[in-house]
Amino acid sequence: MVTVRNFQPEDWDAVLSLADLAVPFAPRENLVWFEFRKAFDEQRALRRHYIAEIDGAPAGYGAIEQQDDDPTRMRIFVVCRPDHLMSPVGEALFERLMADVGELGVSALWARELQADEPAICFFRGRGFIEIERFTLPNQPPMIVLEKPVTG
Repeated sequence: MVTVRNFQPEDWDAVLSLADLAVPFAPRENLVWFEFRKAFDEQRALRRHYIAEIDGAPAGYGAIEQQDDDPTRMRIFVVCRPDHLMSPVGEALFERLMADVGELGVSALWARELQADEPAICFFRGRGFIEIERFTLPNQPPMIVLEKPVTG
């Protein structure tokens, strides 16, 4: 059975492990992503994040984060092994985050994923996200940005 609980500081070690399981072909990018999550300033911007567990063991991480001055536009993360992403783990995290989206009055969600991360792209597309941009930064793998308008 999957349970979703509030993130605790002691969960950080599990988050990087989950990212490496989700995107095993990009350990350097996972570490950069992880460091940005740890450095996020919750005094300056809004974040809600959670751990999904199966039998008490971390199986997924989900978050929404305010990435700029607009608190109604949030970035979303759902991170777990690909086989867990399209299972009750991914669904439970997404449902928890969508409850927060409704509570907070968020009007748009967006995700930025590696173009090679097909499971994550399929997961978000299956939940109404549409591609709005593809780009490649110097010395980085190609990325895709997906967005979903949210209606109350």
